[in-house]
Amino acid sequence: MLNPFHIRKPPNNWVVPVSVLMLVVGFLFSTAWSVTDRSARIQEQLGRLFAPGELPAVVTDQELGRKLAEQKSEITKLRGDLSALQSKLAEGSSASKEINKTLKETSLFAGLTEVEGPGITITLTDSKKQDQLPSSEAGTIHDNDIIKVVNELYAAGAEAVAVDNRRLAATSSVRCVGPTVLVDGERIASPITIKAIGNPKDLYGGVNIPRGVLDEIRLVDPNMVKVDIVEKQHLPAWSGATTRKYAKEPPPKT
Repeated sequence: MLNPFHIRKPPNNWVVPVSVLMLVVGFLFSTAWSVTDRSARIQEQLGRLFAPGELPAVVTDQELGRKLAEQKSEITKLRGDLSALQSKLAEGSSASKEINKTLKETSLFAGLTEVEGPGITITLTDSKKQDQLPSSEAGTIHDNDIIKVVNELYAAGAEAVAVDNRRLAATSSVRCVGPTVLVDGERIASPITIKAIGNPKDLYGGVNIPRGVLDEIRLVDPNMVKVDIVEKQHLPAWSGATTRKYAKEPPPKT
């Protein structure tokens, strides 16, 4: 029998969706506050290092990527113009031919021209047996691993090195930022390929020395390392800027 004093309440169908919405809104506010707070702290740190008029603006990764792509495009165009001028110069007198030869050798040494030749290719891969390792750090390729491999290649006589098809030069940088590795500001991820041009036997022996960096990685998981000898491979030119602001040639000694 129906109770006449019973007040029938509508079902609370709005509780779940509203709760979920509030959680999402709360997460977005928390994220926005975190980003704003981090940006403010970075600006505060920069403010201690620079005068007010010299304070650089904090830019996003997207802006940095766009500016980097624009600069690389401009550098590629300028290098093409330089190569065309050098070709015209080579058609002139014997003196200009000698100057042009010196310019090309200098560019080759500095990594400003494409190169090809024999060498080795090293592929470093994050371990697929992470759950069997003491920690995920041990099975992950880090910037230190790449830097050590590159150093061993140069020590073994490498004449040109590229990491993930990015040619290394005197001012190149390799560093970890969070879970990713940056090479000259560009993100790369496993598997990472390191190409080197030089005497293949010397390079192969140099990176496979006992207790070397590849030996240490193989102890964690042999499948993280692969080394191939190649008869001929192509490396691109370094794509960074070559301008100098502080490093200048000293005056001649008297």
